[in-house]
Amino acid sequence: MIDNIKPYIQLSRINKPIGIYLLLWPTCWALMLSSNGKLQYSTTIVFILGVIIMRSLGCVINDLADRNIDPHVERTRTRPLANKSISVKRALIFALFLASIALLLLLILPPQTWVFAPIALLLAISYPFCKRLINCPQFILGLAFSISIPMVYAAITNKVPAQAWHLFLIAVIWPLIYDTQYALTDKSDDLKIGIKSSAIWFGDYVYTIIAMLQLVFYCSWIFFARAYDLKPIFYVALAISFSMAIYQQKLIITGERHSQFKAFENNKWTGFILLVGLAAAIL
Repeated sequence: MIDNIKPYIQLSRINKPIGIYLLLWPTCWALMLSSNGKLQYSTTIVFILGVIIMRSLGCVINDLADRNIDPHVERTRTRPLANKSISVKRALIFALFLASIALLLLLILPPQTWVFAPIALLLAISYPFCKRLINCPQFILGLAFSISIPMVYAAITNKVPAQAWHLFLIAVIWPLIYDTQYALTDKSDDLKIGIKSSAIWFGDYVYTIIAMLQLVFYCSWIFFARAYDLKPIFYVALAISFSMAIYQQKLIITGERHSQFKAFENNKWTGFILLVGLAAAIL
């Protein structure tokens, strides 16, 4: 039975939770801020489960779209659809199963959140194809990984205030940073097969642009903290998080795939430290 389940675990990347963390932290930022630290546990659980399901669904959709490309990329050639350990039909059924769970979770939430669900699904479906159409598909990923923020505010406060959109804009910047780091590891393969990415689009300036995006990200957080009167403890967390950005720069400029992927993975701590800082600043 384990052997039968294993390909589905690999297809949904449950065995590689980095994507869950990167999607979860912005959702948790919103949960913490919208409730002023007084978390509604049932709503929090629904959103955490939603993050896991939607990330899994996104992975399945991505692999379905890339099933003829992944066999030619060193990092992805062992994925279930690429090595044919799962058929396209079974992957589609699995995607429908995950989408059904996501719908059930959505129906638990207040109707104010429902308007964002089609947008979230459209972004999840469109992202894999954007890698063939636009030079910076990471922007679409940023939208997809941040759409939970207005949903959270709608669920908690019954509205989407300016604070939610400010947080949304900050969250959109973050995937431009970490997914460009991730794309660096696939750059040579992507160039061969014609896949577009920010790592390719930024060209020789890629490290400089990542650094600039990191500065914009942290400056945006400073403006956010000042605008909404977060306690000084948040700036301590921000400084610790910024030190990790410097560490990531040191990793990516080596040009080594292993180091660049390590920089990408390090972002799970970036988001977590910011969450701890937010919690300390409002509790």
